[in-house]
Amino acid sequence: MAKFNHTGHKALWDWLSKNPNKTKDDWEGWQYNGGYYEMAENCCFACEYNYEDMDCDDCDYCPLIWPNNIKCSTKKAITSSLYAKWINETNLQLKSKLAAQIRDLPVRDGVECE
Repeated sequence: MAKFNHTGHKALWDWLSKNPNKTKDDWEGWQYNGGYYEMAENCCFACEYNYEDMDCDDCDYCPLIWPNNIKCSTKKAITSSLYAKWINETNLQLKSKLAAQIRDLPVRDGVECE
């Protein structure tokens, strides 16, 4: 059974909260940017966990608990998910706050973390 790299998730989103003008691809933690971590599915440790554990990209198995249970893949998510708000935000101060919220999302019960 796969383990969710919660440490990597928190590091990525902490960096994004401090660098709101950057994207997930830009994170210095990826090996291709000189970091430690191999590129995760969708540049997302939660997606990587989902893919490794379930061998699918169904966000219903996301290890994170999203506000109002609106995950990245639902039709509502296109405009109303926390992730979509982060993607679409142009105000860098607000984008930083959204990244911090994603960093601090709780993990579902039963998900083993590393």
